[in-house]
Amino acid sequence: FTEQIRKQALIVLLFVCCAYAGFAQITRTQMINNGIPYTTYNFTATSANLGARNCSGVGTETAASWVKAGQNTSMPYCWGGFSTLASFTNGLTKGKSAGDVTTSNGGDCCESCALGVDCSGFVSRCWGRSTKESTSSLPNISTALSSASVTQPGDVFNKAGSHVRMVETNYGNGNYRVLESSANGWHCA
Repeated sequence: FTEQIRKQALIVLLFVCCAYAGFAQITRTQMINNGIPYTTYNFTATSANLGARNCSGVGTETAASWVKAGQNTSMPYCWGGFSTLASFTNGLTKGKSAGDVTTSNGGDCCESCALGVDCSGFVSRCWGRSTKESTSSLPNISTALSSASVTQPGDVFNKAGSHVRMVETNYGNGNYRVLESSANGWHCA
């Protein structure tokens, strides 16, 4: 996985979350502390939270490869999702879907029928944003870095229109530990 990031480092843009007028400043430690609970989140799903469903004419599909009825760990991926841990738990009790892996719906079902976070929703939560950013809007609220080698915890590898990952650790040798919500497992890791 670190080899994949190293290869992509040449084609992705690097950004750091900064304080801008009207936005509260957040520390790098807090960004990481905001993200880790999404990777270790424990929830109980029922059969009402699983499977395919029609959401106002648009299809959704639970992250069925790993979300099962009973105990589960990690926030599920949801295309367009921006759930908090509390809104996810509350939504499950109302029968909403635990995640949505149907990328063809353009994220139209998260939060109305499905719950979870997509990559930019996850980074938006980590950065303490009150509204969801997209991979295309992240450059508007951040500053490009000169090189992947200078990334610090809380910085992101962002490929606008595609995917974003947040740096947890820069090992200084071209390898990074990242936090993300991705289609690689359909959850936060």
